[in-house]
Order: sequence, then structure tokens, then C-alpha cells
Amino acid sequence: MKKIFLLTVLIYGYSFSQSTAKVQKFPNLDFQIATPCNLYEDATFKKLAKNTANVKEAFICASEVNNASKASIYNIIVYNDEVGAKTFITSYAINLKKAGISYNTLVLDGIPALEYTFIQNGIPAKAMVFYRYGKSYLFQISSRSLLDEKFSKLKNSFKKLN
Repeated sequence: MKKIFLLTVLIYGYSFSQSTAKVQKFPNLDFQIATPCNLYEDATFKKLAKNTANVKEAFICASEVNNASKASIYNIIVYNDEVGAKTFITSYAINLKKAGISYNTLVLDGIPALEYTFIQNGIPAKAMVFYRYGKSYLFQISSRSLLDEKFSKLKNSFKKLN
């Protein structure tokens, strides 16, 4: 009986931890977000982008890494960008259109943003971008399963801190 109870607790605990989003706060970037994995600094991306982009911060994490069909990669990249919100959104939308990528406009906790879907290295991905206080923000998920659901959870968890 103890073995059955322990097995039930372990299975429940594992499935609960896999589906529970962790709210992570980034006060210096003025936002919080929930992901099913712990975001950490993406030093590799920052190093690769050092000479081509003005990257302020980059974060990454992966969920369900032991199951390639369900695994997801979460990326958040923040750039120093002084072009202004309207110029940034307009320019980004033009570049998406030129690349043949359709997009939707949305308001994310009071901030105008763009949302789009694309294929990255053969894997479906969804992203949103916006501009705030001299910085542009990119939030992206790549996943072979439940991409819309995962992205919706990410998007709906976004909150400004100030």
C-alpha cells in the first residue's frame, strides 16, 4: 500500500511540476513572466550577437527536454533601442511583411505589440515583440506540440512591474 501511495505521489508531483508555470521577476527590465522552466542568462546568444546587435539581456530555458515531441524552448531577448515605440513597431511590421510572415497587433498590459508565427530550424515558433522605455523586447517559444496553448499562457502571464 505504501508503494502505491508513494508512486501516486511521485507521478502526481512530476505531472504537477511539468505543468506549473514559475513566475519570474526581472525588476531591472520592468516585467515578470511565467514559464514552466527556470529562465537563465543566454550567454552564448549574447556573445554571438555582441558585434551585430545591442543586446541588453538574453534568457533561455527548455521544458520537457526528455521528450522531443513535447519539448519547448523559451527565449526572451531585450535590446537597447532608442528608435521610439511607433518607429520600432512600424519597422518590425514592415520587416515581417517583407519576409512573408503575417502578424497580429495586440496590446500587452497596455503596451502595443506584434505577435507572429514562423518556422525556425524546422520547428514551429511563435513570438511577440514590443518597445518600452528605450528597449525592444522579444518573447519567443519554439515547440512541436501545443504551441498556441503554450504561447497563450506565456503572453497572458506577462505583467509590467512599474
